[in-house]
Parts: sequence; structure tokens; C-alpha cells
Amino acid sequence: METVQRRPRLVELPGNRKNLAKSGTRALDVLEFVAQCQRPVRAVEVANALHLQPSSADQLLKTLVDSGYLLFERDYKHYLPSPRLIRFSMWLSEYYYGSDNLVRLLSALSLRSGELVTLAAPQGDVMQIVDFVDRPEGPDTVQKGLKVAMLRSALGITYLASLSRPDLRHLLARLEAEQGHAALHMAETSAWIEDVRKRRYASGGLGAGSSAWSITMALPKAQNETSLVLGVSGVERRIRSREAELVEIMRNAIEEFLT
Repeated sequence: METVQRRPRLVELPGNRKNLAKSGTRALDVLEFVAQCQRPVRAVEVANALHLQPSSADQLLKTLVDSGYLLFERDYKHYLPSPRLIRFSMWLSEYYYGSDNLVRLLSALSLRSGELVTLAAPQGDVMQIVDFVDRPEGPDTVQKGLKVAMLRSALGITYLASLSRPDLRHLLARLEAEQGHAALHMAETSAWIEDVRKRRYASGGLGAGSSAWSITMALPKAQNETSLVLGVSGVERRIRSREAELVEIMRNAIEEFLT
């Protein structure tokens, strides 16, 4: 039986899966927004931040109150996190470098570099941006949940270079079986990986569909052994002209907050 090779995904926007439970995603978006504000919030703030109709935001907040994830202050019409979330937040912070070190790293790197800072994790054959801090004076230019191809981005190559050689061979063999040898550009990919191993960072595109250029580094393994890749991205000419400076800023920040 002939094996059908699928084309590698170059970029995939979050929320495109047909079976995605968007109400569940929205509920988590609300909790993330409240955490970012670090204060009680009103329904209109949630609607504006998440681009929801007021009625949809109101229903979502009432559901979270009804399930005990949020508390509602009737006199002020404020919503705030419930103690139900405390165990989860305590466990999660310790799971990733302890306390709020990872959040502080992203914020500090954004201020020191003046560029978009991304945090990505491997998800199968793609890299997914799980958090970011944009330029202090700029609008959001990426989306949380955005996926880029493992082999076509600096983020992905940095992850591959962080693997042991047996694990790397196993992953590349699987990708080759799925996508075909020609799609992987093996000689070019292998040379890029070896270059990143030597320099301990990558310089390249953020991913297909983006004109941004990135400097990327693998973070030390967290307590849960999860692999994470840090990136600083912006206009190609500007980032490439600042490469040595940005590499030093990134290494110093990683050492300060995670080691």
C-alpha cells in the first residue's frame, strides 16, 4: 500500500481546528486576562480585551462564577479569582522554574531589548508560541497559540539542536517518513542544526508568513523537563545589525532569572 506523504505545515493560526472547544479556550483566556491585570475586573473589560460581544462575556463570566473559578463582588460588579485556583497556580509556578521567574524573564528581556520576545514549545512536528511580550511601544504582532513548522523556523531549529543526537535522529526519521526527504532539505537542515549547536543560538526567520527575524535560544530544562525556546524578534535589518548585542542581553537575562 502506497504511503501518502503529507506536506509540512508552515504556519497555523490558533483556533483553526474544527473540533476545538472554543468555550473552553475562552474560559482560560478570561482567567489569563484576570491574572495579567492582577486586580478585580469588570465584564466590559473582559469583553473588550477578548473581543467578545457583551452578552457573550457576561454569560462566560457567570459560568466561571457558577463553577467557583471566579468570585463576583455584587456592589462593585467586579470579578476576581477564587481560592479554587490557588493549588493550580502554586503547582504551575513551581513546575516552570519556580515563583514567577519565567514571567519576569520575558518582561525584563522585552524592556532590555526593545523587541518582541517569544516563548515557544514543541508540539509534535511544529513549534507553538505559548507566550510573548511585544515591543513596549508597539501593537501585538503575533498570537499566542501560533504554530510554525519545526524545520522552517529559528525556533524549531533551536529546539532540534538542543536534543541529544539519538533523539534528533529519531525525530528527523519520523518527520522524513511523514513529509518526504525532499521536503526536509536534510543537508541544509543538518548544517543549520550543527551551526546552532556550536553557537548555542540561532538566527533566522520567525516562521513562514512572517517577515520578522529572530534570535533564539533554548532555555535550561524546567523541573518538568519541558523544552522551551526563547526568541527575540523584529524587523530583519534591525535584528541582524544588533545580533551580538541581543545574544548578550538574552544570555545575561537567562542567567539572571533561571540559573
